[in-house]
Amino acid sequence: MKNLFLAVLFVAFSGGAFPALAQDEDKADHPPIDQDQPDMAQVEQAWQQGDFAAARLGLERLAKETGSPLSQYRYGRILLEGRGGPRNVAEAAKWLQNAVDQNHAPAATLLARILLSAQGDTRDPRRAVELLEHAASRGEAEAQYYLALLLRSGDGTARDLKAAFNWLYAAAEQQHVQATYALSKAYADGEGIERDMERALYWLREAASAGHVPAQLSLAQALETGQAGPASPSEAMQWYRRAAEAGLPVAQRVIGTRYLRGEGVEQNGAEALRWLKSAAEAGDAGAMVNLAYGYDSGKIGPRDDAQAAKWYERAAGRDVPQGMIGLAGLYEAGRGVAQDMDRAIALYRQAAEAGATPAARRLGELVGQRALDGKLAPQRDPPPLNWSAPIVRNWRIEYGNQATQAGRDCYEVTAG
Repeated sequence: MKNLFLAVLFVAFSGGAFPALAQDEDKADHPPIDQDQPDMAQVEQAWQQGDFAAARLGLERLAKETGSPLSQYRYGRILLEGRGGPRNVAEAAKWLQNAVDQNHAPAATLLARILLSAQGDTRDPRRAVELLEHAASRGEAEAQYYLALLLRSGDGTARDLKAAFNWLYAAAEQQHVQATYALSKAYADGEGIERDMERALYWLREAASAGHVPAQLSLAQALETGQAGPASPSEAMQWYRRAAEAGLPVAQRVIGTRYLRGEGVEQNGAEALRWLKSAAEAGDAGAMVNLAYGYDSGKIGPRDDAQAAKWYERAAGRDVPQGMIGLAGLYEAGRGVAQDMDRAIALYRQAAEAGATPAARRLGELVGQRALDGKLAPQRDPPPLNWSAPIVRNWRIEYGNQATQAGRDCYEVTAG
């Protein structure tokens, strides 16, 4: 059986897509500047105070006047990040190369990332591999991680899963969080090493504990389903919450839906609204449907047909059948929108053609009630019920005195 463990949001390895060059998080590595003779301590002080223009000027002078690899590296990095002045990649690469020529490992790593992020003929993965090998062999964790990516994808070098695993392990032992997460996947998938779910879970916990948000989500899913050992719904909920509080929409939807349904927690409409709205506004289509249901059912406060219609419509616009069904029910009942049977039929049909059995069932009921007479061409009869269509968890949506079967059979969206 295909392993589902760690199936969501694992690191995607590809030769042409490397993470954007992020601003360095180690402020101690970065830098009022003495106009006569700046030193690194003054640069550091300017950096800490957010005076990046002064820090940039001080680094430029140090790089040119002292020629130290550290100042050249930091000046190259501040040019690359565009702090305190315009971003200048070419000039950054020049100063980083100067530092590389003096065996500065972090400079080699950053220069390699520039070469990998470049477009067209300027992208040079072979040279990047050389730089990363140099830095990785000297214990540079980030270089070890990126070298593993290249070995995994075969970009700029021969593909070698075993070597990729070894470099990931080396970086993970230095607590490089992305490498730690990728290492858990390698163990789970048996890539470069014998498959070992116990070790996969161990490294996944390490990454999650270090604040890696996708790892927190994957750990929550593994603990909830028991795919990596005994299931622990309570601990899973804790990791979902950490990922949700870090801003991950999928986790926010899970938390919001639990509060909406009172599943594993006490039902709480205010908390459901808080989390589902945050996820929906971030573009999570499943959260849009569940938020609409919350407004539709009155579970998150007084029933609000207009808001229900708004969020069902947004989900329908993302081609989510459950959104189409919910919106169709509102058009059929004339709740939150003007009653429009033609629009309801169109939405039911669209959902049915996407494989949603409740929509096909409702169309069949309407045909039986002769509500569609003259509204469908003979060749456009509703499709037959497809009981093998993917139906996710049953969720009742009540439409008051004008309840419709489609509404009662609307289902919670759980896919990411």
